[in-house]
Amino acid sequence: MELWRPVVGFEGFYEVSDLGRIKSLPRERSNGKGRWISREKILSHGVNQNGYEHVTLQVKGKSKSLRVHSIVSAAFLGERNGLDIDHIDGNKRNNRADNLQLISRRANTNKGRAGLLKKNKGSRFTGVNFDKDRGKWRAVIYIDGKTKFLGRFDSEEKAAEAYKNAIPEN
Repeated sequence: MELWRPVVGFEGFYEVSDLGRIKSLPRERSNGKGRWISREKILSHGVNQNGYEHVTLQVKGKSKSLRVHSIVSAAFLGERNGLDIDHIDGNKRNNRADNLQLISRRANTNKGRAGLLKKNKGSRFTGVNFDKDRGKWRAVIYIDGKTKFLGRFDSEEKAAEAYKNAIPEN
């Protein structure tokens, strides 16, 4: 059964479901020519240039465009407290509450990358570069505002493993 909750900041005007659907609630409206009661309506979602679904909410003549996953997260996961909203299955258009989680920026950046693969000229892996002077791969991580040297390694993969093991769990 679909569960509906008020859209945070738009209580009494809109609700969001755990399936990622958003509806406007019945309310009195006017257009200068008359007044009427609008019906409850499921809103259609647009998709922005980054592939995320969004909706435009209107209250008292003011419009605001919001990402659907942000609306669902606020209603079902609570305060973000500096955390990122992550789509567990990697599908930016699957905004079901059970597909969203709040995780750290580091965990979100590295999530789903087999061995923390990345695109750059020095290495295929995050936190790894080649030390030309010594002919070895070097691993470095940035934690709590400080750079921590993790060592030099014979292979790029071993350096990546050291970086992966140094990532804090939270």
